[in-house]
Amino acid sequence: MSAGGEPPLRYLTRLRMQKAAALLREGAPLAKVSRLTGYSSEASFSHAFRQWAGMAPGA
Repeated sequence: MSAGGEPPLRYLTRLRMQKAAALLREGAPLAKVSRLTGYSSEASFSHAFRQWAGMAPGA
């Protein structure tokens, strides 16, 4: 567990998605955001983002 009691994988996912959300707010294209956050495809990134944020990355 991380210092805050958060499991490591959840911590890593949260950091990746926070970075992704910031990039999307700045207007970065979905393909670039998925690549910069370590996802192999836009589809896998979109799925993970929807699970984390409760909405599609384009919303």
